[in-house]
Amino acid sequence: MLGPTALGRNKLYMEKMFPPQSLPLLDTVANMGLMFFIFMVGLELDLKALRRTGKNALLVGVAGIIVPFGIAATLASVVQGTISKGSKWAPLVVFMGIPLSMSAFSVLVRIMGEVKLLSTQIGKIAVPAAAINDVAIWTLLAVGVALSGGGGKGGGKRESMKPLWVVLSGLGFGLGMMTLVRKTMESMVKRAMKKTNNIIHGRGQGMLEFEQ
Repeated sequence: MLGPTALGRNKLYMEKMFPPQSLPLLDTVANMGLMFFIFMVGLELDLKALRRTGKNALLVGVAGIIVPFGIAATLASVVQGTISKGSKWAPLVVFMGIPLSMSAFSVLVRIMGEVKLLSTQIGKIAVPAAAINDVAIWTLLAVGVALSGGGGKGGGKRESMKPLWVVLSGLGFGLGMMTLVRKTMESMVKRAMKKTNNIIHGRGQGMLEFEQ
């Protein structure tokens, strides 16, 4: 309601509520919030559960994307011809399909934990399926952002390659996190555990000497 879809269509409202000088700060804060949210999603992601459920979770996750995006494709055609004339069809489908198909993984895990469904058969399929869904959706969001920015003024071959560049950058980042960063974090955890054990052992020895 606050954005360009509803109230933001009024220029006076946008100038008063979101002056141009405030947009860089709002964009930075929004990106930081998004990063923290995805970090929390990653903390709750159990890769072992994904391997155990296999095909069932994959089918549920894919179906949870295909059906809403099919609906979004139909709605996008209507919106393009009425509310948002002149907009690009592909980004419109992506931005309408994402809210319809997103499972909100971290929220789902908390809800299922509260109602004690995580350890049930439903939970063992729903949680990995939601994880698969979220990974696909966030990837599509990155592609959608790239698509919406490409092909405008000054667009060309370079602009049309943006979606591919976004996907390749994401894959490179993922590989780096799963290899270099993961190994670094594992070594840091081992060192921290070793120091903690030494401190606990030292305190135990001190208490024993004191008691003697």
